[in-house]
Amino acid sequence: AVSKKDSKTTPKDFLKFCDNLKLPYEIAWPSENILDKSKMEICVKVPEPAYDPDVLRGIIFDKIKNSAIKLILDYDLVGGEVASNKKILRFRNGGKITEESFDYVICALYSNFNQVNKWFGFSKKKVEYALMELIDIELPIEERIAFTIVDGDFATFIPTINKGIFRLGHVKESVLKEMISDDLD
Repeated sequence: AVSKKDSKTTPKDFLKFCDNLKLPYEIAWPSENILDKSKMEICVKVPEPAYDPDVLRGIIFDKIKNSAIKLILDYDLVGGEVASNKKILRFRNGGKITEESFDYVICALYSNFNQVNKWFGFSKKKVEYALMELIDIELPIEERIAFTIVDGDFATFIPTINKGIFRLGHVKESVLKEMISDDLD
């Protein structure tokens, strides 16, 4: 939805954005007990898929199991380098260090990627870190529905995998601490 007050986006601009990216949408309003229509310029219903991370993990493990991918679990990544056109990674399990060589390394880390960049000679990236507190609330809503009031300092809530339980957050008020650094891992 786009708020009538304090929004940085107009309804026209938001719909133009959706059209330019060929994102499907329909202008639709939920019941008044869910969203106060008098405070919104527009409400757009979009297909927003949700997933169960445990189900997704099982699908991924099944695909890996039947592939040439070597899966290394329960090890800490402790080093890396390029040697003779091979990428070397070092792993630690307990006190034992194991070394493996690879043709390609794809760094898809959530954290510690600047350490990996250093091992392979890539520049460090500045990262914004935010420690946020979100709350799970129970709502008497039967349907699985998510709301985001776009482009402003607004709250949002999304469903969890548990029926009637939603996660509530706010773009500013949920932030407990934030910083920008290229040295933190």
